[in-house]
Amino acid sequence: MTDDRKEFAFNSVIRWLREGNFVINEEKSTIVTSDFYAKMLSPAYPNNPIEIKSSPSIGNGILIQIKLGLTPTQIATITNPNGKLSLDLDNIMSTIIKSGSLVLSEDKCAILLESMVLFGSQLLESKHNLINLISSMLESATGLQEIA
Repeated sequence: MTDDRKEFAFNSVIRWLREGNFVINEEKSTIVTSDFYAKMLSPAYPNNPIEIKSSPSIGNGILIQIKLGLTPTQIATITNPNGKLSLDLDNIMSTIIKSGSLVLSEDKCAILLESMVLFGSQLLESKHNLINLISSMLESATGLQEIA
């Protein structure tokens, strides 16, 4: 996919999210390096910031990350003494997370719920499907916060 098409796809996602009442707090585009970034909030889930990223280092798609609004105590509950996610969490996650394409990962002192949407996929061609994916991710994030 050309850089122009990647930029168009990323800008379409941002426009759809604005139309879906998401509040864009930060937006950066570096056309030369094909790096795109936006940070936003959903009014329905103000404690879970959403980051949308695309760059050559990420691969051929857009990475959607939701930072779980967890306290240090909650993070300690779902991680092992080494700071890695507890293996027991996999069993709990499967009942909470709505999509098999979501991944839970650690980033410094935060737990992130992630989904990679490849360029050319149906999700990036449909405003409705993309907003449904992000809404499902936010619901899953809320469910994970409740067990922590």
